[in-house]
Amino acid sequence: MRLSQDTAKKILDASITLFAEHGFQETSLRDITGLAKVNLASVNYHFGSRKALVQAVAEHFLTPLCHDIESRISERMVDETTIHPEELFEMLVKSVLRAAGSRPQGVVLFMRLMGFAYLESQSDLRPFIIKQYGQTFKRFMCLLHASVPNVSEDEFFWRTHLMLGAAILPLSSHQALNEIESDAYDSQSSVEITLHRLVPFLVAGLSASADTVSEKVEKLL
Repeated sequence: MRLSQDTAKKILDASITLFAEHGFQETSLRDITGLAKVNLASVNYHFGSRKALVQAVAEHFLTPLCHDIESRISERMVDETTIHPEELFEMLVKSVLRAAGSRPQGVVLFMRLMGFAYLESQSDLRPFIIKQYGQTFKRFMCLLHASVPNVSEDEFFWRTHLMLGAAILPLSSHQALNEIESDAYDSQSSVEITLHRLVPFLVAGLSASADTVSEKVEKLL
């Protein structure tokens, strides 16, 4: 039984590494079995299909992430109906760090996978994520929107996606940015520090005056 679990873990670890490095579309089962040093039959035995393997990679990060988010929100919402955006983002940071666990560069791998999930056409993955985790994401996003009531639904949609992009780039390229920081300023930042640095930046972007944006759009039109 232990040997079987070890084989499944090797396959999952290899999949996470390769999907995060090359993307879902550019990674073949042959690539995964080669890195994991197992045969194709092992993948079929433990996961059933490539589709199920991709879903298992998503579950590896999203299940603990969503459980932690739900727990933090429920604990915080006992006496209040709204939460300040800064506190919501800090909750998310803590949940991301916990979901990454002890896996080396876990946050970086997760953010790279998020980036590829958005960039590539993953027709099977997106419906799976919505079905499994949609309620948690919806709850968090509703609280986030409620924290900035003057922002319209359309504007909120764009701001949240701009924020997602702003988070994915520095975290998925964290090692490269650390090297630049080290050369330029003789210092380095951990992933955790970078996550906390993002919070005030994201809050400012989310809370910016909607009137200013509307005026600029009108001038462009």
